[in-house]
Amino acid sequence: MFKNFFTIAIRQLQKQKMYTAIKIGGFALSIAACILIALYIRYELSYDKSYPDGDQIYRVYGVFNDNGTLHKGESFQPPMAKTIKKDFPEVEMAGRIMPSPLFDRVGNNYVRREDQKENNYESGFTYADQEFLDILQIPMVYGKRSRALTEPNSIVISKRIADKYFPGQNPLGKLFVLNDDTKRALKIGGVMENFPSNSHLQYDFLMTLTDVELWPGEQPSWRSSNYPIYLKLRPGTDPVAFEKKLTSDILDNYILPSMKEAGDKRADEIKKNASLHLQSISDIYLGSYDFDGNIIKNTGDIRIIKLFGFVAIFILIRKRSPYQPLTSPVSRNTNFDIE
Repeated sequence: MFKNFFTIAIRQLQKQKMYTAIKIGGFALSIAACILIALYIRYELSYDKSYPDGDQIYRVYGVFNDNGTLHKGESFQPPMAKTIKKDFPEVEMAGRIMPSPLFDRVGNNYVRREDQKENNYESGFTYADQEFLDILQIPMVYGKRSRALTEPNSIVISKRIADKYFPGQNPLGKLFVLNDDTKRALKIGGVMENFPSNSHLQYDFLMTLTDVELWPGEQPSWRSSNYPIYLKLRPGTDPVAFEKKLTSDILDNYILPSMKEAGDKRADEIKKNASLHLQSISDIYLGSYDFDGNIIKNTGDIRIIKLFGFVAIFILIRKRSPYQPLTSPVSRNTNFDIE
């Protein structure tokens, strides 16, 4: 019986080749589109899943409620990371980066080895604390991670850059000159593995924040906000409970007193409408689309992922079988004349 059905189907398809090609081709394209969408969604959802102890790593962000409009930001005051580490036993490590291109040496630079004269234009620079390396446990090719950024004027470069400027060599201790500033040459303290493509962090040059001040008095000041802060919480810490404690202590003991001392009249408004929160590192890439002035540009949008998912589901639901009867079944006369 099934053999007869198959034979009939083949004959019907052969009779109308154009119709058959359109139906089968459309079905194949629909399946291919769904597969591509699934692969794209899978890749986007894989961001920042490879870090050891990733379930304990968070980025701090702030929310300000402006008459019902929420403003989110991830930049904080220079002393905040050390203060959090000192005041909260729940925090195992706290480290900063500073990737904003508003300041010298961050963003894009002309780079050369100290023993060469020709510059190359490179991107992917950020300042970073030593503890930033430790929090992410970034694997190293050369050098010890635990002290790669501890010295002033030190830098960690990616394997990609090491292979480009020091092919086949161990570049530890060699000097990099940025923008022809030979007085502030940077000593290579380590070579790290390249950040994976599915990481929101895409840097080839990590410059130390040890003994760095962007302007005199900048580091102890609670009056400027330039640094994203990453935390590693101790096992068993409740992130939600910690958020409440973090908001209360940091605002009441540091930020608000500094604002009042400077005569800033917004202190009471900040106290009432501002709060601090934790964002899991695995949520940063897709969960930062609504941040104001997001200074880490490599981010996606979870709304796009949901939209593509709905499109794929719609295609699968709407697409019918590639074979349908091309003619109506022959009707049989079921009427009987009764004489």
